[in-house]
Amino acid sequence: MKSPDYVYKYRCWDDEHHRRIITHGEIYFTSAASFNDPFDCSIPIQYTLMSKEEMLKYAEDFIKERLNFDISQMLSQSKMLKEIKNQMKLSQYF
Repeated sequence: MKSPDYVYKYRCWDDEHHRRIITHGEIYFTSAASFNDPFDCSIPIQYTLMSKEEMLKYAEDFIKERLNFDISQMLSQSKMLKEIKNQMKLSQYF
């Protein structure tokens, strides 16, 4: 099967991002957060490739970002480790 010589995609000239394709030679890429499929651009983390320190740092940053608080200030080191293992369900890696 032969590929076509030209492929057309019609765009709305009222959309600034569409105009910039022609006027500036730019392509607009939307944020993955605005996709309608939550699994688009979802790259699984390979925890087995991380050191224990990297996993703890990742978990702490993840919890800070998602829960909007600093867990290291709220929990002692041993409690924090237990909480992270429960949150991430990674106890087999510790």
